[in-house]
Amino acid sequence: MKLSRLFYVLLAILTLPSFSAAQEQSQWKETPDGRTGPITIIGTELTGKLFADMVGTVSITEGGYLFLGYWNDDFVTGCGPSNGYAGPMGLLFDSSGSSFVGGFGYCRENTTHDDLAGRTHYTGTLQSGSLDFSGISGGGSGTGTCGG
Repeated sequence: MKLSRLFYVLLAILTLPSFSAAQEQSQWKETPDGRTGPITIIGTELTGKLFADMVGTVSITEGGYLFLGYWNDDFVTGCGPSNGYAGPMGLLFDSSGSSFVGGFGYCRENTTHDDLAGRTHYTGTLQSGSLDFSGISGGGSGTGTCGG
């Protein structure tokens, strides 16, 4: 009986999906505060933590890759998935995936993601690793608002 249990445990481990380059973290440095942290893209989903937790989706757009999502600082919530985020966020990664420019807002501002992606007060540069944009197709910018 113990041998068959061990067999099933090994089978379960061997059939787990392997981690691909798309799941590797890249390390980024943001301005104006100079904080560093990881950003990961799996398919079209981006997660990260620079000044705050970030979640959202990435699409191809003219000039690079557009991230539209939300950020959370654990102090203010009220929009985004399950109303658990502090505000919308929009970043435009350059076509090489080595830098971004954009902005973030607060739920109460009712700012659109498009407005934020066009801002330039929040920037970041790749420090190590890479982002895999190969799973991203389509394009265009989003029109979601903070309450969306």
